[in-house]
Amino acid sequence: MGESINPFEPIWNAVCMVESRMDSTAYNSKDPHGGSHGIAQIGGDRLREYNKETGKHYTIKDLYKVSVSKEIFMYYAVKIGHHKMNLVIRKWNGSGPKTYRYLTLVKAHLPC
Repeated sequence: MGESINPFEPIWNAVCMVESRMDSTAYNSKDPHGGSHGIAQIGGDRLREYNKETGKHYTIKDLYKVSVSKEIFMYYAVKIGHHKMNLVIRKWNGSGPKTYRYLTLVKAHLPC
């Protein structure tokens, strides 16, 4: 058997390009909820929600590990579903009209 295909992998890569230019040490202090951390720019609220839903005990420091950030991203992507790729992208950014601009930015980094 060959390797399984993860339909969210291209989105993960595109999100990381938009969020941090693939920089696992990125930090954005402009996030009003205590900053965004790591390659996927995960905030404290999302981390707390993830920990609560999964029983994990990750800390802000863990968000600078690509594997942890990817685990969190994939958890939410799978929860939404591969048949709703645009929603996966928009929900990663939050909610409201600004997510449509974010969708455009991320899609620009997706392979054709």
